[in-house]
Amino acid sequence: MAAITPANGDNITRRTPVYFLSIGGPSFMENTDHPAYTKLAAVGQEITKSVKPEAVVVFSAHWQGRPDKIMINVAEQTDLIYDFYGFPSHYYEYEYPNKGSSEVAEQVIEKLQVAGIEVERVKRGLDHGVWAGFMVGRSLHR
Repeated sequence: MAAITPANGDNITRRTPVYFLSIGGPSFMENTDHPAYTKLAAVGQEITKSVKPEAVVVFSAHWQGRPDKIMINVAEQTDLIYDFYGFPSHYYEYEYPNKGSSEVAEQVIEKLQVAGIEVERVKRGLDHGVWAGFMVGRSLHR
């Protein structure tokens, strides 16, 4: 949450928006005629130009840990994970500029632990469920 002080001096607490992004396979990045592509590009513009977050916390369905524990990536430098098969070779050459934050990861871990949720610190790359959608949202795929 962010505290905002309008002209009248009142403090207003504003919640940061939460977004759910679902992309399907990596071919989504090149299907610019699909309505979901257009919507994701618009959401990406909203996030980068209006919300302007200092950090983004991602919960990915591609991370399968244990049912009783959430895995939190604490790596600051990560590779991309090409967790798909049978696509044309250029899909395995995409790059996405990303940098993790151990500080943000530790803040998330602390909040989860206070809520009684067990966590495991891991170091891993970004799966296509994250980087392919982010590439469309930030218009980096073209």
